[in-house]
Amino acid sequence: MTLQVALVGTDGILLASDKKINQSAERAAYTGLTSKIRVNYSRRIATCWAQYAPAADVAKQALELSDTDLLDPRGPLENLAEKIFEEARGENQFAFPNGDVILVTIGELPAVHLLTVEGKQYRCSRRDDKAIAGNNVNSALFFIQRYYKKLPIDDLTPLAAHTILSAGYVNQTGVEGLEILRCTKEGFDFLEEKEISALTAWSCKLDTKIGRLVFSGPAANSRVI
Repeated sequence: MTLQVALVGTDGILLASDKKINQSAERAAYTGLTSKIRVNYSRRIATCWAQYAPAADVAKQALELSDTDLLDPRGPLENLAEKIFEEARGENQFAFPNGDVILVTIGELPAVHLLTVEGKQYRCSRRDDKAIAGNNVNSALFFIQRYYKKLPIDDLTPLAAHTILSAGYVNQTGVEGLEILRCTKEGFDFLEEKEISALTAWSCKLDTKIGRLVFSGPAANSRVI
């Protein structure tokens, strides 16, 4: 399933994702944790993918889009997704029903594009504030919908981290783990494991505090009629 967010800040773009994968073979199914963010450092492009496996191939091949295509990647991404998904489906047109890809480009004008695949519909749009991929009905997205504002990406990092980690409480079978990529004009920078650990510990404490606060209002001590 996965949950991923791209938040546009005043000095760049923050890309955050969980790391859980659910895969099935002919006789077995298994889960695991792996990175879902792909980076082409020389081309200054980053992608991430959610939902079904063909989306991972789209994210990988999108890193090689031409400079001309990247001027407006909406059409090229839609065409690439259609090609990959249709080949993967083969004769079973009901296979691999959906997928999402976030494309981040950096340079003088960093940009975020969101590709969504729903059946035979392939849609890509530019997002000027935020993009959400994967489990986009997860109630943990409340935090971004309520509190996001265009700030420096360092200030947006706790918001993105808490949203992804909280989504894991809501959807334990589909969302787990955390990775964050800082995207600025200077380049791409993954948060180190010690930074992820610190954010995870902070998020857990915040979640516990919120849990206490929602049960400590006036009605907790006296009935309010």
